[in-house]
Amino acid sequence: MGSDRIDIAHAVSYNIREFLVDDVLSYLYHIILTNSKMQELKPQYLKGVNQIDSDRMY
Repeated sequence: MGSDRIDIAHAVSYNIREFLVDDVLSYLYHIILTNSKMQELKPQYLKGVNQIDSDRMY
């Protein structure tokens, strides 16, 4: 019973973390695309997103 509770808590926290990460990344991406001063950061940012995606568990 105890291990079930831990599994559920882990799944919930993981889903919340996924949701927050997606929100933050889309927000940052929007800022980067609309801020001409940060245009040079786009390739580095996209590389970071690809790294995050490859590190995710499915």
